[in-house]
Amino acid sequence: MLFRSVMPGIILVVMQQTLLIGIGVLGGTLREKKKQKALIANAHNWAGSFRLILGKASAYFIIYFCNALFSFIIFHHWFRLPDNGNMLYIFTIFVPYILAVSFFGLAISMLFRERVHAVLFLIFLSPIVVFISGISWPSCALPTALHWFADIFPSTTIVPAYLKLRVSGAGFDAVRSEFLFLMLQVIVYFFLALGAFRIGTIRRGE
Repeated sequence: MLFRSVMPGIILVVMQQTLLIGIGVLGGTLREKKKQKALIANAHNWAGSFRLILGKASAYFIIYFCNALFSFIIFHHWFRLPDNGNMLYIFTIFVPYILAVSFFGLAISMLFRERVHAVLFLIFLSPIVVFISGISWPSCALPTALHWFADIFPSTTIVPAYLKLRVSGAGFDAVRSEFLFLMLQVIVYFFLALGAFRIGTIRRGE
């Protein structure tokens, strides 16, 4: 019973962490192979960086949207997980979630000079993210500083919202605040990624 109640939330955390690891590994690999400069050659201005980030995020979104179709429909059916929600509402809140994760991953990917650094750091972070997401421990019971840290990760916002929609069968009004916060994260992380890529370009003399 416990497995069936927490597994839907764990799926979303796994999606986030695998996407972050993948983006970090790609960024670290490009730096290891000295291909980062060639990749951002067209990002010599803000418009170029804008197009580069949107292009990358679009690719990640398409891949993980297909992943979501499998996880939210087929996986739920296989394991007979609670399914009381409206799929339109679920995918509506999933869109800003995966975009926020993509932009967040692109922003932090500029920190990793080698792919192993991305793997080690993000795998180390994964159990912490699970803990602060509210799955294993109520987020309201976290210390204030840790609660603020938890809000950095989109999974902290979507997990309770997803459980309300999918397990409890709540309407979209019940998760409106979470949806708006995810939209805010999309905007903030997009500009963080844009700034990170511009700084990376400038440092390379582009």
